Amino acid sequence: MNKTVLNETKAAYSDCNKLDGKVTRNLNFRASEPVSVADAVKVMSSAIDGGYNEFEPRLLKRLPKDSQVTLAREGSVCVYVRTAEKLNVEDEADLLKAVEVDLRSNGEYRIWWD
Repeated sequence: MNKTVLNETKAAYSDCNKLDGKVTRNLNFRASEPVSVADAVKVMSSAIDGGYNEFEPRLLKRLPKDSQVTLAREGSVCVYVRTAEKLNVEDEADLLKAVEVDLRSNGEYRIWWD
């Protein structure tokens, strides 16, 4: 697992995990690099205790296996996903229980939960 991404994500979500008793949450966070789906699940499981709003880390397992996931926090849980598969944004929103799923001009999918 990428320890840098783990540490920066835990810091951004520190209000959810009581990181060393310090709360330094970052509501405008984007991880420094992407990780695999498996690592994204592990990192978010460490960063938040259980779920956060409608997000649960296990939901990320529903992404295509080749996905590269950049963890983020934009007020609430957000991820940016790169995959070779073309995703149907409406189907993905339902599948992932996400409020927003959209394809950006750079080819990334932005997925946001509330």
